[in-house]
Amino acid sequence: MPPMKKYKNLHCAFLLTLLCGGNLYANDQLAVHDLYVTAPIPGQVAVAAYMSIQNNGDTPVTLVGATSPASVGVQIHNTQMSDELMQMREVDSILIPAGGSAVMEPGGMHMMLVGIEREALSGPDVDLILVFADGSEMLVKAPLRSLMQQHHHH
Repeated sequence: MPPMKKYKNLHCAFLLTLLCGGNLYANDQLAVHDLYVTAPIPGQVAVAAYMSIQNNGDTPVTLVGATSPASVGVQIHNTQMSDELMQMREVDSILIPAGGSAVMEPGGMHMMLVGIEREALSGPDVDLILVFADGSEMLVKAPLRSLMQQHHHH
């Protein structure tokens, strides 16, 4: 990559970090920001993870899953209206177009951490390893956000 392009990408990543309050993870092609995991309430066996993934590259990227030490498994879900009811369905992947982004937010696409390990959800952050179709992985640390905090960040 030419030095100026690399500098431009780092400059963009720095600006995104400022705009997102430091909650940014980036590599040469992808930037992940606005991420958080919902803090569990007693008896809850799954929690949701939300984020935005920006693709700064020239080729599309496909997110095919994730893993986390905080759960037995991680699933990608989409929430849609069906027969006047909101229904959550598991999907195989999320396409992140070249120069575009994918947004995971309440009421839409999101990740579900299932079979949660309460001890791993006791700290301020949750490790998530995003897995892409090309076999690459990206470690991100998602802050835990309580139900009350979620309503104050919109």
